[in-house]
Amino acid sequence: MKDSKNILPIKTYNASKDKSLICTENKNKSGIYRWNNLIRGKSYVGSSKCLDLVFITLKKQCLISWALE
Repeated sequence: MKDSKNILPIKTYNASKDKSLICTENKNKSGIYRWNNLIRGKSYVGSSKCLDLVFITLKKQCLISWALE
């Protein structure tokens, strides 16, 4: 996405530090999410009807690091 710098997030988390907070605040919520690799400058965008389950699944399967390589 060329203009991705113009998109402002509603909420920002640090995936390393905010693991439990991410699941707690997004329990039973639907939405669009974006994971950013700040080192490589790549990102992954997805959506779900149940965000907390997506974050748990992504964490367990290590899809975040795979998608951003």
